Amino acid sequence: MSASQWRRAMNSAAAAAQSRTGTPRAALAAAAQPAAPEDPYPHSDAPRWLKVLWQTLAPRHVFVLLGVLLYPLVATPFFTFQVGAQALVLGLIALSLTFLG
Repeated sequence: MSASQWRRAMNSAAAAAQSRTGTPRAALAAAAQPAAPEDPYPHSDAPRWLKVLWQTLAPRHVFVLLGVLLYPLVATPFFTFQVGAQALVLGLIALSLTFLG
């Protein structure tokens, strides 16, 4: 099947669906989109991502952040540099292989 035949088949199927329902595709697409969530802080000047972060922040996130920040102070230099560096290098390799895949 060629690309033009595929496009023609897809367009004819969409046109048939539109004629069956009687509603244009734009109205169907608008109805399918979820409503935007209501802003809990309407008078705040903070960006939206910061408001969402503040809403979803849990105590466990604070504990993990403190653990990550305090780990180099309590761990030996061997773990900090050798194991940490190997984890970063192997993680970079895994990410690059995932990207190539």
